Amino acid sequence: MPDDQSPHAALGFHRAMPPPGSFLAVSHIHVAPEDVETQNAGEKVAREHAARSRGLAGVARTQ
Repeated sequence: MPDDQSPHAALGFHRAMPPPGSFLAVSHIHVAPEDVETQNAGEKVAREHAARSRGLAGVARTQ
């Protein structure tokens, strides 16, 4: 993420979401443009995550 897209703000948003005592793991991956197999696998993971996360949108946390 380029500096002009405020990566610190994006990370700060995600750090503020979990309840106290939780852990947040952040990772990244770089895939070469010619590595179609890995790109396809990454897209599949993204689709699965999106499909499974839809039901969680707007769920309130209780403390």
